Amino acid sequence: MRPLGIRVYGEGRPVKLIAGGLHGREWRTTRKVTDRLPVGRLRGTLVVAPRVAKSEDYISTTRKEYYSSEAGRALLNLLSTVRPSIYVELHAYARRSLERLTDPERIEKCGVPPFHRLRGGYLLIGSVSHHLLSLHPLPAAIALEIPMKKDNSAEVEDALRILRVVCEACDVEDVWRGICEAFDDEGLREYVSRIRSWILSFASARA
Repeated sequence: MRPLGIRVYGEGRPVKLIAGGLHGREWRTTRKVTDRLPVGRLRGTLVVAPRVAKSEDYISTTRKEYYSSEAGRALLNLLSTVRPSIYVELHAYARRSLERLTDPERIEKCGVPPFHRLRGGYLLIGSVSHHLLSLHPLPAAIALEIPMKKDNSAEVEDALRILRVVCEACDVEDVWRGICEAFDDEGLREYVSRIRSWILSFASARA
């Protein structure tokens, strides 16, 4: 079980992993990003898995069952092999899911904090699943949700801006600081502080 079309850029540390197409038909949207990754000033090693799931079956990554599915096992195997310190998941969402993804009570309902909607568009930034963090604690584990609308070029550009930060980062600190500096969004700065602490709590629990 191996994701389709894995690409590797650069060498050395830090090791970074970007994964898309984790379930359903999301890869049809997220490939707009994985096909245009800004690797010109890459620092460290970047592994890209444009399409983790070979089928278009949909199981949410917030459900524990996902990680026993073929796609979930492929993702866990990839993480165990690559061992990244910086990990980004690319997802895509339909407009009807926006309220659910940004629901202030999402952590009570799904176990994961709500996403933050970036100012001026519909790109969402948040954390990967709590189930994954329990299995693979990561210093930086970011999820981006790209809207599946007819014209999502602005959101794709915002996603690429974040991934440029990831590519050029020397360490985890660079990632979090760079994301905050890339956008004029005070709410994002506050959100990143909260979400970062939540993500790191899984590593502390395993220590």
